[in-house]
Amino acid sequence: MAAGSLWDRVREDVRGFTERTRHGTRRAIEQGVLRVDLVSLRRARTRALADLGGRTLTFWNKGRTVDLESDAEAIRLRARIAELDGSIREKEGALERLRAPKVAIASMEERRNAANTEGTNGIT
Repeated sequence: MAAGSLWDRVREDVRGFTERTRHGTRRAIEQGVLRVDLVSLRRARTRALADLGGRTLTFWNKGRTVDLESDAEAIRLRARIAELDGSIREKEGALERLRAPKVAIASMEERRNAANTEGTNGIT
């Protein structure tokens, strides 16, 4: 019976290790996807800012800076930049949540139970 419980414990340890590895891998992949998304969003924001700057310079050179506020393209670019800023903040928040350490309430109880070897080594 002791051999059976030893193998049961080994099997549970392997399952636990496999689950932790699977969870860690999943988190790493999710972080990688978020990082790639952030790079794309930041690049799109930089392009939109450059386009808005070019548009502003065109109006400046023509002496029509007052008309810039009502320019449809400038309004579209400002809305696009605001949309990208919101998406960037959202992705950064999601990345921070993934990076934050997860502390389970039951983890202390699990540690106590794992340290309790009386049931497996014959100590009464």
